[in-house]
Amino acid sequence: MAAGYKRLGNCRDVIFRRPGHACFACGDSGVIQNGDGLVNRLVFADYDLLAADQHRSGSDLPLICCCSAARSGTAPDGNRRGGLLDASGALLNPRLGVLLQEPDRLLLHNTRLAAWRQTERDMHFTRTLRAQGESGAAPGYITATRQHCQNLARAQASTQPAVMGFHSIGAALASSVGGLSLVDLEAGLAEPLPASAQLEPPAQLRLPAAADPAGS
Repeated sequence: MAAGYKRLGNCRDVIFRRPGHACFACGDSGVIQNGDGLVNRLVFADYDLLAADQHRSGSDLPLICCCSAARSGTAPDGNRRGGLLDASGALLNPRLGVLLQEPDRLLLHNTRLAAWRQTERDMHFTRTLRAQGESGAAPGYITATRQHCQNLARAQASTQPAVMGFHSIGAALASSVGGLSLVDLEAGLAEPLPASAQLEPPAQLRLPAAADPAGS
């Protein structure tokens, strides 16, 4: 029997919700995350950096969060988990990493939480526009990423050997992000989104221009 994966109509909405983490510094994992580079920007400028400013994850010791997620207890799935900190908040094993202090944890948490709140507003506005028929609505940072992937695909398509139909990782990524076919990308036929078609307030969204009735 087919899996019942379709939501009922009254269970769908246009609301984008941020993750329900109690601590955005570590994502409730107990170990500080740095995928967005905020640790380097706000706490330790040289974290995971080698000579010549080469960034290599894992080069330095892990940063252990001081929030409750780093202590032993019950995980969200109900399973018992071991902790990284003892009852007093000290590292159980100093060789595990370095304990991040509360002021730094709070700075990371508040910065990421503010970014997620902005993303919620952006995506809610985007989904509202799409529900009203603006199918190409997207926040500016998504449009910029899509354009970057398209440009990368065009630059690499003629120089990278084809493997299983893909001329480059850029082409595959741009196809998934930009919604464009690999045939168009690799042939260099995908046109960039017009810079003039954009919405500024309140979320700096960019929309594609209306189709030209006498199009190509």
